[in-house]
Amino acid sequence: MIKYAFKCLAVEDASENWTVAITDASSMIISRANGVTWGVAGMRKAGREIMQMHGRTLTGGIYIANKFTKGASNHSEMCILAAAERLGERVTDLECGAQNCGACGSVIQAKGITNTSPAGSGRSQTGWSHPYVAVFIGTQKSDEAMRLGWWEQVELLDTDPIGARGLIGKFSTSDQPLGKYVKYEEADDA
Repeated sequence: MIKYAFKCLAVEDASENWTVAITDASSMIISRANGVTWGVAGMRKAGREIMQMHGRTLTGGIYIANKFTKGASNHSEMCILAAAERLGERVTDLECGAQNCGACGSVIQAKGITNTSPAGSGRSQTGWSHPYVAVFIGTQKSDEAMRLGWWEQVELLDTDPIGARGLIGKFSTSDQPLGKYVKYEEADDA
């Protein structure tokens, strides 16, 4: 199903960073770097084609994941994880059209998600937004953050978010999951 979705999206350039995922509720979530909307050229057509081919299997529906933080560095994989969290679903399978950066790869691995993205480590990133905690990390944050690798920064957030507060990123508070999504509805195409 994921490969078919990429075909429907007519993704030819990995630099667009499109990502497609399947959840434990049999939903498909699609996004790209800094989120996507149904207004993007070809998105409604792709949604219709995916539903025609896999609608019986995708009983949870098809969603697009929007940008989930105000700043940049909303990586496509994390847009999907944030949206799934908001939906109350767990991503089981995920593929990015490009190699995952170290931070995304670490989170995907830690969550036990089957990852069929291209092998290797994506190019170095100056910033990255965490999909579950309102925080932004990256090599431009502080000397200490630069000393830490992506894995160490993500691990610090997961094990000691309060201790990480002064070291990396900027935090905001929210009692709601960060993700934003919109479900595909065929009636919207009429």
